[in-house]
Amino acid sequence: MDLSVIIPVKDDIRIRRCIESIDETVEPVIVLNTPSKDVLEIVKGLDATVTEIEDNNLARAYNKGIEASSYDNMLFMDSDCTFDLKTIRKLYDGLKEAPLSKGKVEFASNSWISKVVALSREYHVTDIINAYSPPLAFKKSIKDDIGGMYYNDILFWTEDHEFDQRVQKAGLNLHYDETATIQHGELSPKADLRSSFHYGGGYFEGIKAGITQPGFMYGGNKNTLKSMGLDVLRTLSLPAFIADVTKKKNFATAVYMTAWMASFAAGYYSQACFDFLGAHKK
Repeated sequence: MDLSVIIPVKDDIRIRRCIESIDETVEPVIVLNTPSKDVLEIVKGLDATVTEIEDNNLARAYNKGIEASSYDNMLFMDSDCTFDLKTIRKLYDGLKEAPLSKGKVEFASNSWISKVVALSREYHVTDIINAYSPPLAFKKSIKDDIGGMYYNDILFWTEDHEFDQRVQKAGLNLHYDETATIQHGELSPKADLRSSFHYGGGYFEGIKAGITQPGFMYGGNKNTLKSMGLDVLRTLSLPAFIADVTKKKNFATAVYMTAWMASFAAGYYSQACFDFLGAHKK
């Protein structure tokens, strides 16, 4: 199969399970970004193309993986996820229908609170069809259509959000197959809220640099919602937002999502404050 599977990894020892879940003859490309000793030892024993970047930058890792790959068809995967059977084949076949092919993430939950976190992720990530990764496949040829680059390495967070905006602006079709599933490990509220804080900071940096457009409306895939997930949440009033999440998931998830958005906002304004103070020190 002429497909390269790009997997960035820093310190996640689950990279072995991720590689072992590949059920097709493809080219696994592991991108090390400031890897831990444990990861280095694991990767030595894996049958994969290995490359490395010197800093912890996910966008740069994605781009380095593309550069190191042998094929024109890319599939992006996270080290903390595993492929379900036939998912790789389904995503690959989707590239025969469109220049991008997207599957679905299923979040594990082994407790009441982790179930709430999983439902929250579904609400603002997987219930909206977009070009976020993982699992996302695309052809290298889309580069010229989306502005001459893949992922913008100015961004340390929300790089796939900005990538998705350019995909939408270019009007590129995206083939979505909800049966092409991957499994994501259980997420704790602490880890998830920490991520939302970083997303907020990354969102500010993208807007400041003029490369992320707030309120960007979707102009491509007719099967998706007509706005980005985070912008939907920003434009809803709190009562309407809680009502929407409660209707689609449940009230506990609505309460948690309110905390998630508060953490996102805290990250946004913390980065704005940091930037302001830094500018006035010069």
